[in-house]
Amino acid sequence: MRPLHRIVLAAASLGLVAASSLIGPDVDETTSNNPDAGGNIRVAKVAKGIGTVGSARGSLATGFVAGDHVDMFLIYVATPAQFTITVQTPTSFDTQLFLFKVANDSSGLPTFAEPVYANDDAVTNAPGGYSKIVPPAGSAISVGTYAVAIAPKGVRPYSYSDGGQTGGPGTRTPFDMFTTQSTGLQTPTSLTAKLRAWFGTPLGVGPYAISFTGTSLIPLTAGPGRCGDIFSGSCFAAHSAPACDDEACCRLVCAIDPYCCTSAWDANCAAVAEQVCVACNQQQQSCPGDLNGDGMIDGGDLGAMLVGWGQCN
Repeated sequence: MRPLHRIVLAAASLGLVAASSLIGPDVDETTSNNPDAGGNIRVAKVAKGIGTVGSARGSLATGFVAGDHVDMFLIYVATPAQFTITVQTPTSFDTQLFLFKVANDSSGLPTFAEPVYANDDAVTNAPGGYSKIVPPAGSAISVGTYAVAIAPKGVRPYSYSDGGQTGGPGTRTPFDMFTTQSTGLQTPTSLTAKLRAWFGTPLGVGPYAISFTGTSLIPLTAGPGRCGDIFSGSCFAAHSAPACDDEACCRLVCAIDPYCCTSAWDANCAAVAEQVCVACNQQQQSCPGDLNGDGMIDGGDLGAMLVGWGQCN
């Protein structure tokens, strides 16, 4: 066992680190120092660990400061034949579900999300407008990492071609990534489309819970274990791989203790992160530029801004 850091740590802080290192069967978007599941794969909530995952929960809101109106979770489909996604009822708003396959680069970093299935209402006049995705028998669902997004009625995922612009800047036309029937499975309008942005006006927001079957937590071995890798694990929770998911915080901690980037991000590393990685005064009601309210100004705030990009009515 390596020695503890020579730094005074409050007992309460150590208690929080110990509690946050325990992985349960559910994912809650608020259970970290980055309390929001963003709307794209770089700022999504990653369900990573050992064992199964049964559900995810959170809340959608409008406006940059209050939150965003799309939440995304990265999960691992372990048993494709048993895989389902269901919005649990009741909800206070009309939901939509979207499923994307996550592609990784050679180092394990997620690079883009391709459309798989979507659903608006599970059945006609579904109570609360709840949504459900049940891939048909023989579908192309395979073992691997997927992104599950929940959005209110009125908000849709868009893409555009990767080809060159033909008429100058801004001439590429975004298109909806899925068909738009109100019940049943919605299918991709292009199998090679990549998620770019979400457009539309939310017709209600609020809390939600999503249940999964056939899924597990993303294996701890996923990703290269480097600073800023979304799969490296939270900077504020112990995990077996080195490094953590916030690059600035990771480099700050590893400058104090190189072990955190060479061997493992243990409870000592998480405790140091709790001490040194808060950029904004916790006594302030707000921090300019901190759009997702996590106490830091980083890529998560850029993602929150991009999710809300579009026309205003």
